[in-house]
Amino acid sequence: MRNLNVIILLVFFLSTHRIHAQEVGYACIYSESLCGGMVANGSRLNCDKLTAAHRSFKFGAQVRVTNMDNDKSVIVIINDRGPYNHKDIIDLTPAAAAKIGLTHGKGRVKVKIEKIIDD
Repeated sequence: MRNLNVIILLVFFLSTHRIHAQEVGYACIYSESLCGGMVANGSRLNCDKLTAAHRSFKFGAQVRVTNMDNDKSVIVIINDRGPYNHKDIIDLTPAAAAKIGLTHGKGRVKVKIEKIIDD
């Protein structure tokens, strides 16, 4: 029973404190044809905003995305699920992608993502 109490306290502590998570993988860009469509959090995709899709981060989480080729970074807000291509770890709006030097012509780029806030 004592071990269970320790585990419960640990889970509570971790769930109530900001946890800094990091991943390395590939980023891609939303297709322009999806602009204005609905995203998973119920809002419309605004391709001029700095938002992104991630498979597991909470909606509203702020994530720093850094292009590992040129060290440019952008902070985005997670508002959608995806990407559905399992080679990629994050799907960026065209505005967010442009901030790190990713264009539709390039397709994808290797990035580091860091969750900085989870509200």
